[in-house]
Amino acid sequence: MDAAEIFSLQSSETAFRVRKFAQGDPFGAFAAEIVVSDALRLLKKPLIKRVFERKRRVLLPTSRSLMRRVSVLFVASLLTANPVFRKRAVLEIKAVTRFSDWNPSHFLDVAEMAAAVSLGRVWFAGDMTALERAAVDEALAAFAIRPGREQFSRSEFWVDAHQNWNIVCCSGLILACTVAHGVPEQERNELLELASSAIRSGFSGFRPDGGYLEGPSYWELALRYSVLATLFQPSIELPEGVLKSWKFSKSLTCPSGVSVNYGDSTLRPKRSPFLGWLALKSGDADAAEWQRSAPGRPHPFDLVWPGPVVKATTCKTSHVVDFEDIGTVIRSSSKALPNAFVFLKRGSNSVNHAHLDLGSVLFEFGGQTFLCDLGREDYSREGYLGPDRFSYFRAKTKAHNTVSIGDADQSKNARARSLFSYRHENYAISAIEIESEGSGLRHRRGVLLSDDALWIRDELVPNQASVSGSSKLAGSAVWRVFTDAKVDQHGSGARLSKEDVSLECNLVLPKENQILLSSLEPAVAGSQKSGITCLHVNIELISEVTSIVVCFRRNLKKTEQELFALKEITEWSNSEKLFVAHETGDSKRKGDKIARAS
Repeated sequence: MDAAEIFSLQSSETAFRVRKFAQGDPFGAFAAEIVVSDALRLLKKPLIKRVFERKRRVLLPTSRSLMRRVSVLFVASLLTANPVFRKRAVLEIKAVTRFSDWNPSHFLDVAEMAAAVSLGRVWFAGDMTALERAAVDEALAAFAIRPGREQFSRSEFWVDAHQNWNIVCCSGLILACTVAHGVPEQERNELLELASSAIRSGFSGFRPDGGYLEGPSYWELALRYSVLATLFQPSIELPEGVLKSWKFSKSLTCPSGVSVNYGDSTLRPKRSPFLGWLALKSGDADAAEWQRSAPGRPHPFDLVWPGPVVKATTCKTSHVVDFEDIGTVIRSSSKALPNAFVFLKRGSNSVNHAHLDLGSVLFEFGGQTFLCDLGREDYSREGYLGPDRFSYFRAKTKAHNTVSIGDADQSKNARARSLFSYRHENYAISAIEIESEGSGLRHRRGVLLSDDALWIRDELVPNQASVSGSSKLAGSAVWRVFTDAKVDQHGSGARLSKEDVSLECNLVLPKENQILLSSLEPAVAGSQKSGITCLHVNIELISEVTSIVVCFRRNLKKTEQELFALKEITEWSNSEKLFVAHETGDSKRKGDKIARAS
């Protein structure tokens, strides 16, 4: 579908296409049932009211409610031709035009409200009187366009930000300027030009391989408003990374259906309304399949932009997907570890919504999470979204599945770069190196997922500048992971249990240490997780290179991987030479180095 067709979606041709999809496709029928049911329930509810978040003066609940109502009512009207849905949509839009404002002190509220009103202005213009259309235009001018011009004149932080605020705010203004015909043309065009140019800063959060720096939750928001901007202004060209970003959503969704929730992302982010649009744009069979299989309730736009019905490619048993400046996903499935999933975090701590969590590892198998993230802090906590962010426990290094040096957190400018990733028919590995200002060392971390175990190897290497006449580095480090499984001490290690599945955690190096257990108080664990146990190892940094090796496996039977894990990470890159037992027949290599997501 051409982008300009956003202005003709209310046509009879669109209605015919939507109904045909709903009648002739199981996914379409399922989505249509949900949309019509939601629309009928909406008719019984009061009109939208001005409601702020419970603990913050933020109007996003209202802005997002209007977007949902307008979308549901529009698509329900296409499916049923019932005019009551269109009449109700006009009433919803009129209700927000009578607000005193759209909360310009938190301009994200304005932008999302303007986008919802603009969509309604396009789709329901024929159901409005001339006076009603004029009132909508005046509301867009008074509550969005003029405040938007002021924001640009003051060079507010989001104007050139490389994150979701830029995309959402620019997109909302682009939509408003495009549809508010009652506003003087020069006034609209000047702001439209500013916003259309500025939004390119926000697009930089999408990496060329499809990854999104702020994580899955903010990917959904950034993608939604990136697509809306180009639908209203086709001259705005989306970078290749936006069109590939369905891969990021799919790859960071665990087999259990929850999402990798690094940084401020949540366990269950919203399902993107534009998965079908991405599938149509890319023509990729896997993208089309993802629209149908992604977790969450189908969105009304799934009916407007249905991806083609095609057979997706078969996923390899063991594979690695590597996202630049974000991390590596490893998946495999075996009898001992069915549907195993590992995520190794890298990138930069300076990214918006980041935690100080470089090197953190998340792990699940059999539909159960064994190494988890504690989630984000309550956004209403003073300073959490500002200068005091890293004073809160859940944003600190010690709240993540990584290594902290002494009592210090990783620096805000710390970075982790990829050393290599590698896949083989029986195992997969990935390794990174973390450099954090003031730590006095470099931290190398490697993970190996085999048929029956997850191995994590850490090497703490002194910087030459920190060693004056000695090869030794004084101090200590703490290795940590968090789990919501039942945990029992088991010798020098621990046993993690969930339902009828158990996992042995064994400290291989240093041999003289043991894994210790401590519980987090519910107030510290947070609302996303409860019953959290921290497994930690306290280590003195006394050698030239301090090595830590921990294994998670179904039993304590030694395997050849243990010999491999005991070798330095720099030798892992030649792993096809180490795993000679896996080579059969000729001497062909059975693995592939992974340089980028594929």
